[in-house]
Amino acid sequence: MSRFLTKLGFSVVAGESGEEGLRLAREIHPLVITLDVMMPGINGWHVLQELKTDSELSHIPVIMLSVVDNRPRALLWGLPAI
Repeated sequence: MSRFLTKLGFSVVAGESGEEGLRLAREIHPLVITLDVMMPGINGWHVLQELKTDSELSHIPVIMLSVVDNRPRALLWGLPAI
């Protein structure tokens, strides 16, 4: 995904884990965050909760790449789960 987005002209910063993703979000305040449920360390749902309850980060749009068959949870957080 990083290569694809970079080829489209986006600047991409990738984290290797949920903890690193949260640290990067707090450091750089990105315009958009892509997030997967399945990741090392804390899972994507926990990361999403941390992002949306942090007043400094809650305005950043989050695109979940997978919801792992948990459509109700995705809808609870305001994510369009197709």
